[in-house]
Amino acid sequence: MADEQNFETAPAEEPQKPNPSWERVQLARHPKRPHSRDYIEGLITAFEEIHGDRFFGDDKSVLAGMGFFEGKPVMLVSQQKGRDTKEKLMRNFGMPKPEGYRKALRVMRLAAKFRLPIITLIDTPGAYPGIDAEERGQAEAIAYNLREMTKLKVPVIVGPIYEAPKDDERYDTIYSLPAQLYKRGVKVVFASYSAHNVRNLPDAAGFATAFGLPYDEALKAITINAAEVWGVADQLGSLDVGKIANVVVANGDPLDVKTDVKQVYIQGQAIPMTDRQVLLRDEYSK
Repeated sequence: MADEQNFETAPAEEPQKPNPSWERVQLARHPKRPHSRDYIEGLITAFEEIHGDRFFGDDKSVLAGMGFFEGKPVMLVSQQKGRDTKEKLMRNFGMPKPEGYRKALRVMRLAAKFRLPIITLIDTPGAYPGIDAEERGQAEAIAYNLREMTKLKVPVIVGPIYEAPKDDERYDTIYSLPAQLYKRGVKVVFASYSAHNVRNLPDAAGFATAFGLPYDEALKAITINAAEVWGVADQLGSLDVGKIANVVVANGDPLDVKTDVKQVYIQGQAIPMTDRQVLLRDEYSK
């Protein structure tokens, strides 16, 4: 009779706990997640695609055309990445070339001519960096589009299609990083990178408070901290005697996206609260 062997019983593995955050990341990375074409087919009726830039060719990474959203005529400009390998190559993986930017501008000018709102769906890793695109003026095409878009007299709605964070990033890095830096003794400042985006700074600070940044520190991050970093804290950043009086009057929490700014004072002078965006909002909300 063979000797009996002793076997150790392996401990039972504990069932994995649900991880909604990781599940959202996996959903964003799913190869069958909705692309621009799917949103257009689901939301837009009678969509008619527009082809070509009337100069060089038709960039198929840019999907653009006219249709109806909830019964109202609109113009669509989007990128389409493609599903299978064949379509991805045909769509250039959603990376526009100069003719794609000219095609988009052609469509947006057509929208302005007929006073149609423009809906854009952003789903691209960026402009195509190939030699042929650079030879045909990629940088100039992008810069020219940006300049011409500022002249449009119709609303432009921008809706990025969600993509996953990079492999080495947490899904909430953009919101949780300020709190992590603050806990490590780093002075936190929110940057706008352009005068146009300054209005978004309170929103960014408000989002950071939801992920652990103390409220007072969030306020400092868009006021006194920024002034100290730039070396102008003796002039700006707080309401003190002898400093330049820049004041925002609102109907609620300044870090709440629902708050309505009623008046802004720069150097003690009231700033007119009517601009092109307000006029467009009033005109198209009738």
